[in-house]
Amino acid sequence: MIPLPQGLVLGGESLWAKVRDLLAEGEGREEIRRRRRVEAEKASRAISSLVEREADRRVAIWLRVHAGGERMTKVAAEYGYKDGSGVHQVVKRLEERAKSDRALSARLTALADAVSSVKS
Repeated sequence: MIPLPQGLVLGGESLWAKVRDLLAEGEGREEIRRRRRVEAEKASRAISSLVEREADRRVAIWLRVHAGGERMTKVAAEYGYKDGSGVHQVVKRLEERAKSDRALSARLTALADAVSSVKS
């Protein structure tokens, strides 16, 4: 029986080695989760900053949904839509318009790139 901070291990040295390795892996996973959480918070702040400066409401909605990955129902409630389908239509129409409007396409690409640079 080997005492551990998380409990006891009943078994020989080979079992102890396996448990020790598993615990070490778990600590690494926690660090990965912590880093992901920090990166997500940085990206969220960057998106919020871009949305605050955005004059076009449709582009702000697109940013939150497309680049920020926010749920359409949450964005809909904040922009006064009945449900997420209204937000879906805004995003869909904006992306459709960007196919023929080079300036809009470049703007959306630049915004997406700005968010991506924060995420990576």
